[in-house]
Amino acid sequence: MSAHGTYRDGPNETVLPGMHRLYRLLGPLFFAEGEVHHRVCEALMPRMTDTTLTRKYQFAGDRLTLTATTRDMQDQLIWRRHE
Repeated sequence: MSAHGTYRDGPNETVLPGMHRLYRLLGPLFFAEGEVHHRVCEALMPRMTDTTLTRKYQFAGDRLTLTATTRDMQDQLIWRRHE
């Protein structure tokens, strides 16, 4: 990353230590056929910027579960409604 560049110019190694478990994303969501597509406009991890994350979604009671599956892992994000 140059002195005149932005965080987007650098590899993910430019992220501060300890931040790898923290996902901060900004961008619109689109729902289609049981999936949610998150168009990432900005992210703490530079390689995630200008990508689209696709996850299956499921509502159960007060919870929303988002599940992404790749060939070597499954990632789940569970949101709970707060009263």
